[in-house]
Amino acid sequence: AKLIEFNTQLAKTAATQALNEDGLRHLEALATAAGAGGQGLGAAHVQALTHALSWPAEVRFPVLDLMRALVCHAPAAALLA
Repeated sequence: AKLIEFNTQLAKTAATQALNEDGLRHLEALATAAGAGGQGLGAAHVQALTHALSWPAEVRFPVLDLMRALVCHAPAAALLA
């Protein structure tokens, strides 16, 4: 929910930092995959995560939380390495 909220906020104020619809969908899929052990992730998911890591510090915390959850699972950690 915070990922969507902050992305919408960025789209209004810093459009180049906001994710497009595909990127947001990939980021949401990452959140789902984090709870499922990181299965089914690909390069597009990593690209969306990398893009979101460039968000301003005050809105980056849910992205960092997501990344922290992902690296706890071997398939996701391998993809992020």
